[in-house]
Amino acid sequence: MRTIIFIISFWVTNLSAQIFIPIDNQVLKSVQDIFIDDYENIYLYQSNDFSFTKYNIQGQKQGRIMMVFPFKVQSVQNPFNIVLFSENQQEIKMLDQNLNEIQSLKPSQSASYISHLYMENLQLMWLLNPMSKTLLQYNFRENKLLNSFILDIDFNDIKDFIVDNGFLYYLQNDHLIKISLTSKKTQKMEVPFARKLRREGNSIFVITNTSVIELKEDKLKTVFSEPKAQIVEKNNNGYLALIGDKLYLYELF
Repeated sequence: MRTIIFIISFWVTNLSAQIFIPIDNQVLKSVQDIFIDDYENIYLYQSNDFSFTKYNIQGQKQGRIMMVFPFKVQSVQNPFNIVLFSENQQEIKMLDQNLNEIQSLKPSQSASYISHLYMENLQLMWLLNPMSKTLLQYNFRENKLLNSFILDIDFNDIKDFIVDNGFLYYLQNDHLIKISLTSKKTQKMEVPFARKLRREGNSIFVITNTSVIELKEDKLKTVFSEPKAQIVEKNNNGYLALIGDKLYLYELF
């Protein structure tokens, strides 16, 4: 069963004034993605040199790591355990708050080929294997596969996914798709320009180029929007927006 659910548009009114983050505009021009943790540290990923750089809210550089291959930043929600994944290398790297590598994993040794991963907590992660069309639950502390779910879905063009309370949520072709891992019941929700998913407590958010959208009771509600932005991001305290070559933070009251 497929259900089309459209976005309820809504503008957040409880935001403070925008705070300008003084990071070099030449650096911001080449940024592919931006992240912010709950301590208001900002992270920039640049695809031209595969670098990942940490700044404080004053725009001062706090650390940097450069990789040989492209990688995807999974999350900076826990700044003491930042997770990077390289599909090319089939490798997961974990970094500390200074962007020093603290652990490296090769889950493909247990799970064949992995295209995407979602880190649930400090022990468990979920892996997508497009070759076997399976979703795998993996205990990376013990290097052990715990569960496997066969998925009758198209694995092409999946941008991001999370698993929560027995449901798989993934982004594909401007849609958020929700699948029950038990009944296989499917819902499909249109979200133009969706980029990535976030889970904060019991809430799930879709982040697009210009907005942050919350999924609640199978309905989508825009909680932040900046139409002029190229990239937006969020943490528990507010929202970040790259507008032109300038970066702004919007804090919640």
